[in-house]
Amino acid sequence: MDHIIRDAAENHHPTYNDKAWEKMEAMLDKQLPQKKDRRKYIFFLLFFLLLGGEFIFCLPGKPG
Repeated sequence: MDHIIRDAAENHHPTYNDKAWEKMEAMLDKQLPQKKDRRKYIFFLLFFLLLGGEFIFCLPGKPG
């Protein structure tokens, strides 16, 4: 019995429907939106703050 079920499962290949996949993708995007990765913005902000701080402390002609 198990052998018959495995053979049937291996030989069953449903036809690919591109429209159905587009509908499923739209539904998934609506119900399960992906979170945007905001870490890269934090790294850029940190980089520019460090760069700006170094520029301020290393200005030529600074009295002192």
